Amino acid sequence: MTATNNDLAIIIPAYNPRFFETALESLAGQTDQRFQVYVGDDAGPVEIQQIARRFETRLNLIYHRFVENLGGRSLAGHWNRCVALSDSPWVWLFCDDDVADPSCVESFYRGLDTVSKEYDLFRFDLIKILQDGRKRCLSPVPEVETACAFLESRLSSDRQSCVSQYLFSRKIFQEHGGFVEFPMAWCSDDASWFLFARAKGICRIEAPIYWRISGENISSLRNLGIAKFKASAAFVDFILDVLTTGEIETNQIEFNRMKLLLKKWLLAKLKLRAPIHLSDMSTILREFPERVKPSPPVLYAAISVANVRYGFRKFIIGDV
Repeated sequence: MTATNNDLAIIIPAYNPRFFETALESLAGQTDQRFQVYVGDDAGPVEIQQIARRFETRLNLIYHRFVENLGGRSLAGHWNRCVALSDSPWVWLFCDDDVADPSCVESFYRGLDTVSKEYDLFRFDLIKILQDGRKRCLSPVPEVETACAFLESRLSSDRQSCVSQYLFSRKIFQEHGGFVEFPMAWCSDDASWFLFARAKGICRIEAPIYWRISGENISSLRNLGIAKFKASAAFVDFILDVLTTGEIETNQIEFNRMKLLLKKWLLAKLKLRAPIHLSDMSTILREFPERVKPSPPVLYAAISVANVRYGFRKFIIGDV
């Protein structure tokens, strides 16, 4: 295969300039420069454009500023419009604060040659950059993984994941109408990878992505309990619908196991990891009466003036 700069589009939905220059530096340092960078500025600070302009002589870079900030109300919608800036057959959605290992693009093309375009979804290994700058290596991803195996690993918290870790074909992206929409794009990536992988699975690229836990991105924020729970409940409904309609082939045993995992996973979203205030709990109980059933003794014990920040400490989830 003879690849050109037009075969791979690296799409950066940019808004926060804090680590943006470091992200672009990692792309400028790629050992294989057969790619085009597209920066989709979501009406962010002026520094986004200033930083992008400094790399125009070092990267094949196209900068586009959107007049309307869309990410604030539809982050997945912003991702989709950024992807639409390009027409390359392969797309890598790259966050404005992550870092690519110098061998990422080279390893992708090498893998693409090896599997002869057999897959629509590829995945890099993952290394976390903690807030203090320390790096934490995570377990390598499987060489090949089915859609259901991927989802089980995510629901059981066996493996962490980030958007920049995945590279996909435009064909599969268009086939499914872009990224699945949830509030704040919470779970949108997992739902999309689940769909993109349903026919062929996910193929590993033997190179790492450095995922930054900055304290500023959505993954880091812990004050969005109600919004994240709403998105999580919508994600559960979406996955169940896909499994029920047969879009992903499963037998009854696999379906029941997935259903149980979804139930446990949603329960975990109500625990202390993302504090949910009492005022939020009334909203959850009102909007999700079928999903969340508080145990009266636990409900009574959980409500205390001294501990109102933690809200309900224990819940019983109804059948999903």
